[in-house]
Amino acid sequence: MNKRLISLSFSLRSSVQVHRPPLYHSISILFYSSSKPKRSKFNFVSKDRRSKSTPKVAVAEYLINQHQFSPEAALKASSSIAFLKNTAEADSVLSFLKESGFSKTQLEEVVKRIPRILRANLDTAIKPKIKIFQDSGFSNSDIADVISSDPWILRRSADNRLGPAILALKNILGSNAGVLKVLKLSGWYLKYDLEKTMIPNIEVLKSLGISSSQIFNYICPFSQILSAYAGEHYGFC
Repeated sequence: MNKRLISLSFSLRSSVQVHRPPLYHSISILFYSSSKPKRSKFNFVSKDRRSKSTPKVAVAEYLINQHQFSPEAALKASSSIAFLKNTAEADSVLSFLKESGFSKTQLEEVVKRIPRILRANLDTAIKPKIKIFQDSGFSNSDIADVISSDPWILRRSADNRLGPAILALKNILGSNAGVLKVLKLSGWYLKYDLEKTMIPNIEVLKSLGISSSQIFNYICPFSQILSAYAGEHYGFC
């Protein structure tokens, strides 16, 4: 009887040992099951919210119906951006530009050439640029004329590029009227650091005896030459 009990006990222990999972397997299960993050902790948008998200809006349809763009202008803009996920930003940008003196034609020109303005943040990407011009003494109609002639101006930094460039041009040309005349012909001057490009070249011209009035006549047709890095292009040294 005792022998049978001992034999049964040994058989049970053997069975348990055979079916016991290896140590590394047990540890791996513990490690991965405890370290794997729960989906709910990092899922910032709920399933209900995703299912109720605002549908995308066709840009062409939006511009025509909401802002009375011509079909031609709307289709041109939509060739770069077909849909908008949120029209609130676009509404705020377009409304602000209208209030700032942009005509329908000027607004269409801006959006056609830089459609991504429809996704721009009004407070950080648009207002500071308009304010730089206003603080420099330009009227709203002047600002609209300049920007609509070269909307890429809005892609430049207000403090690091536009402000210093406007000041440099005013120092060269002597008045806002002169600056405005130049910028309506080309916004190229607002895209570069004039203190490192145009100013040194103008100083070279002055040292050669060329008067300010003559330099003014050179500025428009030869903007890229005057704005090239001094000493690196076109023989300026």
